[in-house]
Amino acid sequence: MNLWRKLACVILAVVLCASFAANWLAPAGYARQYREATNAGPSRTHWLGTDEIGRDRFARVLYGTRISLLLAPAAALLSTLMAALIGGLAGYLGGVWARMAMAVTDLFLVAALVIFVDYCARVDAAKRVPTDLCARDFSTARSAGVDHCGAPCCVPRRDRSVRRILSARRGPQGFQDKDCFGFM
Repeated sequence: MNLWRKLACVILAVVLCASFAANWLAPAGYARQYREATNAGPSRTHWLGTDEIGRDRFARVLYGTRISLLLAPAAALLSTLMAALIGGLAGYLGGVWARMAMAVTDLFLVAALVIFVDYCARVDAAKRVPTDLCARDFSTARSAGVDHCGAPCCVPRRDRSVRRILSARRGPQGFQDKDCFGFM
């Protein structure tokens, strides 16, 4: 094991031990309210302060970490079992079943891109950030074939499905190449 992997394992072990020792490390229970100290800053009694209704933030972080560390492996195991089942059936049955499984997989993979493109379009439409946000923030955009476009922020240059999605945002003329003034 290299140094970084050992360091990551140590940090994970410390977080795991702290979350399971929340009963002893936390100054109070998860839901205990200190009504005299609402929205208090960090102090000796409340290491991370308190929230709007006086609950200790450090205690809530410790108990929340416990729940997250218990649910994350369960979610990973469930998704792995589902993927193995669906992939195995698609490989065994072949033909139209394999194409349907790949279409559903592609749909799930493009969902994050659609949400990101919609977010960029909303931010750009509200004029809250400069329109060259993507050109500055995504250094690998040129190698990935991403153009910077005026209305929808970042769009893969040759992706027709994203163009169809964005056509509703751009109006009846749709999304056209002349709208791009990117860095290609």
